[in-house]
Amino acid sequence: MTSSKFRKLVLALLFLISSACQIHSQTLTSATVVGTVTDSSGAVVPSAVVHIRQPDTDSSSTATADSNGEYRFPFLKPGEYEITAEAPSLAKATSRIRLLVGQEQSVNLVLNLQVTQQSVDVDTTAGVLQTENGNSVTSFNQQYVENTPVNGGDITNIAFSTPGLRLNVGGGNANFNVNGLPFNSTLFTMNGADIVEPYNLNNKSGASNNTLGANDISEAAVITNAYSAQYGREAGAQVNFISKSGTNHFHGNLVENYNGSFLNANDYFNNLTKTPRGRSVANQYAASVGGPILRDRAAFFVNTEGLRYALPSTGVVSLPSAQLQQYALAHAPASSTGIYQSLFNLYNGAPGVSRAVAVTTGTSPLQDSTGHLGCGKQTFTGTYVNGTSGPRFGVDTPCAVAFGTTASSINTETFISGRIDYNINDKQKIYFRISRDAGVQASATSPINPAFNSRSVQPWVIPQVNYTYAITPRLVNNFILNGNWYSILTGVDDFQGTRTLLPASFSFSDGGANGGGFAAIGPALPTGRRGQQLGIIDDLSLNLGRHTLQIGVNNRNNRITDSSVASASVVGKYTFLDLTDFAVGQVNSTGKNSQFTQSFPLLNAVHTRLNSLGFYGQDEWKAKKNLNLTFGVRFELQGNPSCKENCYSRANTVFLASGYQAGINVPYNATLQTGLNKNFKGLEGFVTEPRFGFAYSPLGDGKTVIRGGVGLFANTFPGNITQNIFGNSPNKFSPTVSTGTVGIAPTAGSSQAIGIASNTAFQSGFSQGYTLPQLTAAMGSGVKFATPTLYVNPDEFHTIKVLEWSLEVEQPLTRHDVLSFSYAGNHSYDQPLSNAAANGYVNNTSLYPTGFGGLPTSIPDPRFAVVTQILTTGYSNYNGVTVTERHAPQHGLQGQVSYTWSHALQLGTVYNPTLYTAANSSTQTDAGYGPTAFDTRHNLTADLVYTTPKLNNRLLDRTLSNWSLGGKLYLYSGRPFSVTNSLIPSSLSSSFSGTVLADVTDPKAFGAQCGKSAVHTGCLSASQFASVVTASNPNGQRDFGNVKPNGFRGPGFFSIATQLSKRIPVTEHTRFELGADAYNLLNHTNLAVPNSNLGGTGFGLITTTVSSPTSIYGTGQGAIVSGRVLVVFGKFIF
Repeated sequence: MTSSKFRKLVLALLFLISSACQIHSQTLTSATVVGTVTDSSGAVVPSAVVHIRQPDTDSSSTATADSNGEYRFPFLKPGEYEITAEAPSLAKATSRIRLLVGQEQSVNLVLNLQVTQQSVDVDTTAGVLQTENGNSVTSFNQQYVENTPVNGGDITNIAFSTPGLRLNVGGGNANFNVNGLPFNSTLFTMNGADIVEPYNLNNKSGASNNTLGANDISEAAVITNAYSAQYGREAGAQVNFISKSGTNHFHGNLVENYNGSFLNANDYFNNLTKTPRGRSVANQYAASVGGPILRDRAAFFVNTEGLRYALPSTGVVSLPSAQLQQYALAHAPASSTGIYQSLFNLYNGAPGVSRAVAVTTGTSPLQDSTGHLGCGKQTFTGTYVNGTSGPRFGVDTPCAVAFGTTASSINTETFISGRIDYNINDKQKIYFRISRDAGVQASATSPINPAFNSRSVQPWVIPQVNYTYAITPRLVNNFILNGNWYSILTGVDDFQGTRTLLPASFSFSDGGANGGGFAAIGPALPTGRRGQQLGIIDDLSLNLGRHTLQIGVNNRNNRITDSSVASASVVGKYTFLDLTDFAVGQVNSTGKNSQFTQSFPLLNAVHTRLNSLGFYGQDEWKAKKNLNLTFGVRFELQGNPSCKENCYSRANTVFLASGYQAGINVPYNATLQTGLNKNFKGLEGFVTEPRFGFAYSPLGDGKTVIRGGVGLFANTFPGNITQNIFGNSPNKFSPTVSTGTVGIAPTAGSSQAIGIASNTAFQSGFSQGYTLPQLTAAMGSGVKFATPTLYVNPDEFHTIKVLEWSLEVEQPLTRHDVLSFSYAGNHSYDQPLSNAAANGYVNNTSLYPTGFGGLPTSIPDPRFAVVTQILTTGYSNYNGVTVTERHAPQHGLQGQVSYTWSHALQLGTVYNPTLYTAANSSTQTDAGYGPTAFDTRHNLTADLVYTTPKLNNRLLDRTLSNWSLGGKLYLYSGRPFSVTNSLIPSSLSSSFSGTVLADVTDPKAFGAQCGKSAVHTGCLSASQFASVVTASNPNGQRDFGNVKPNGFRGPGFFSIATQLSKRIPVTEHTRFELGADAYNLLNHTNLAVPNSNLGGTGFGLITTTVSSPTSIYGTGQGAIVSGRVLVVFGKFIF
């Protein structure tokens, strides 16, 4: 039986089981208490009355035990509770517990034959053992949240130590990946309100890209393998945050965090290049207050936070040497002189240029390991400086100078939230919450001139209402209405001003030092998006004795105003793949496919709409006292994204498939369908997701638990999926110009003038049914029409799906310790594959007389430049085994340590485009199947919180008590990487935009492990791989690689983050707290993978470091945070 047939059989059986059982009951925002009431002999006590009360708010509920003595309280607000059971002739039993979000906790109560009330202390293993279902839940209480380091105040840090989770320290997605899934698959919610940015499906919000709000978090839970059917939209994990709320007592705090450059270790490579620490200073504050409005009825809580920092950037900047500048000014056309002089003026005035040194041969970041003195690997090396004789570039004259940079810019962000809770009566509770985030992001810091710094204004508002109604003791409904509004517009402050300084953008893929090629520079037109989202969640739970039925719905509607359609317009970009083209001012003069690109949109912004609907039914069945089964089915419907302006333009069918006409005499409007309202030609309908989970305690309460499950999950697609279809021609004409001089229109013969003329011809000729020869004729004599790019979706698009399964054995060691052995696996399919070489061919048959890897020798469709064909045939597989020791709070200590061995593989990149054409779309191939880029085989993660106890001796008590120590440890083995050769695509054709894996010729290179020694001596050398075919080297590589992707491994990752603080009491209810957070406490150098492009500089050398994804200097903003960072803080708490 094939794996596909087996998968379908499993899903069919699960669906039948789920349907037979019809339709659990914690949700994204709540928790549940279940239990059994017995007497001292162990006999159940039916009809016992059970009360549950939250002391902070005096909120209470009552239930009656059924005929089996069982009771249930669903949809409870997380926090401290007191549970009391009573029955005639029996003494009351009382238990005090703490409920965590997403948790279903079992609390069994024993009523004795006594006159006096009995107080029951709940076994703490009840909170550590997960006995009620198969979901994998890691919960974090308020003590943990407040006493462990939260880097940059980013609340996603709370989840970082979850077993099976890997931080994105290279090769991953967003801030972390879960269970090997190679795409953004985590749903972040705050009290049920979606805080995922719908455009990219990541958590980033606000100007720092940190998700602020740590001072507002009461607790959190991370749910993986979420077999309960109410969990949907994202397949990897549900990360649920619960905000603080008011109580019957006023409470709050004031917090200040500070970091300065003198508190930080300098970056490893800064020290290596003798570059001083850049300016870095950060202030992060918070303040909150909460209390009663009406005692026992209404309470409020308000929180504000802010983050302001000077964003440092670090790296190596390469600039053209004085000799190369003089050569270019002498050999480029006279029409290019003006723009070249503007470019060189900016380069020569760059901050730090006084430290620049000539690039020499060597392995340091400021040298060139190729021996070409920064002149690149293409054709420029050996060129005479004076034209015909004497010194030569790359031999005795450098093309580049280089220096280390530490430029910085200012980033600001503020966050404010408010919440009001109101107990309408014993049965109805409601709360309102709204948060607002605003600031200005330092999106990119130019090492050349601050006028080219890119900034982004990013406001974000999230309102929500949560209403719980206990209709009867057994029937409870929970309703959430939430929304958000946000804006992200990114670009330079003064676009016209930067155009005056430099009227075009420049980018280089040839030349420069090991640590970085020639610096790119150019004006960035402000573009981005504004979005609105409305979400409705409703869950209804009905307890029928041993069965708890739950049904629910989750609807999301997004409206996005997208100005990315205007990106790359107004100002064009010159990309040099051969330094010779730059030196002589001619685009593609050497045939290495240097190019000019610029877009010409018909609209400055488009308005798209994305909708998704999910609903489910579930039965949580207590089959036996020690066996809980969960049967559920979820249905997800992704709406076909629409456009208000009917802005979509797409090919009539899959590229080169039956019905697709290619050729110069086929009119463009016969292929491109315009004025379309829907993004996809076809989109699958409802996705049915059956799920099953179980929890079995074979030896009784508080002993061994066996739990697990299997289920299907679908992943929502991001809003940016529409970007490329409304970006097709003619709505957005994006020519690739491979001829012309370096210059600006209206200069005749310049690449930009050709691009503009091509757009004019295309827009006027498209509606008339023009063919390529007609458009070429319209251009005038001697000017070549620049063809547009094309992006093509499959005729029937499918959302990503994941089949997950897991099995766990939990074994209590003591009343406070549990040892867990778990296995988790998944198979994901219908992942999108991007074939960016669908229109590629061999243009130079003299170099490749026998062809290259099966590519055609003529362009498949000469009407287009690069064609990107999307297929939904990608897939991935994951298997992981985890051992975890969890310690429940005891004597001030709580924590956990986990070790995971795992293997994650994926077919996620097209390396051989000939295997993914329309002709063989039904043929399954694993040519690109290999480890994911974040396939970390060994993962050791730990966290702890310890608070010193109160001592009897007054002096010792003042000295040693009230100290808190929190920490997290991350230790990963090395991640894999691939060796590629960018020189090969440039030798094939300009319409080939794919990536080519390098051929290994030395068996010793297979599976190479690269460590710290690769900083000075390359762990791989070019001699171990096939070189590119040239006229003088006809025996170079002629295929798409002879090894699977990610066949080599880089260094591992090790970091410890700690928080140490001292509480200083002032009064009974007030105190000061002083302390410090240390990130990368031991200042361990965490190296990135080596430079792995044979066509680039510094091949085999490691020239950069990696760090934890968030910091007090933001997320993903290139900050100097890889070394130790010390943040000192002070708090006043009342």
